[in-house]
Amino acid sequence: MDRNISRIQEHGLRSVWENEERDFTRWLTENIDLLASELGIEIEDARAEEAVGDFSADIVAREMNTGETVVIENQYNRTDHDHLGKLLTYSSGKNAGFTMWLAEEFRPEHRSVLEWLNESGPKGAKFFAIKPRVVSIEGAEERGFEFEVVVEPNEWEREVSTESLSDSERSYRQFFTEMVEAYSQRHPQLVQTQAGSSKLSDVQRWHFEGSIWMGVPSGTGILCRTLHLHTG
Repeated sequence: MDRNISRIQEHGLRSVWENEERDFTRWLTENIDLLASELGIEIEDARAEEAVGDFSADIVAREMNTGETVVIENQYNRTDHDHLGKLLTYSSGKNAGFTMWLAEEFRPEHRSVLEWLNESGPKGAKFFAIKPRVVSIEGAEERGFEFEVVVEPNEWEREVSTESLSDSERSYRQFFTEMVEAYSQRHPQLVQTQAGSSKLSDVQRWHFEGSIWMGVPSGTGILCRTLHLHTG
């Protein structure tokens, strides 16, 4: 069976899109839903090379559910200070709720900057580092594409729309929603927090992404339980 497994090969973005501004940015603008889907949000009205003062942002768009502005800065190769400055200039100029830096490789210090901005930056502003990857199976001519999220807000949680769930997944979601609510009612001394809370004591929360995680206070700290759901 192992003989049928091949290695994944990674290729530079230029192997598909020769020019970042003319080819990749234009393609991403026309296929912005692929990036939105990876982050679990909905992006509309994507516009390439939008003016920000005397400069031009690669892509400016709008997040449908929040109405917040999305600013995207694309970069081939490894991140540099020049593009970091552009990113922050465009984000500030557009008062962006979502700021996304797409690059083939992120320097550790640039990842640290985005992580720091998510922790200590403007309230409500969300910063992402995303690596666009062109891949293929060893020996194959066809190319595949994916996004790898390198940095995201600390408590970011991808939303799962009800429409994308199967009947069995909807049943699981309903069951655990009712279970969490019932547990909260029977133990009113506990605090049920929403995603995004930084409170780690007296917490119970659940995520529906193939598994359910719940944490409840124990005598010495947080007692965690993970239930793995197999829906296939």
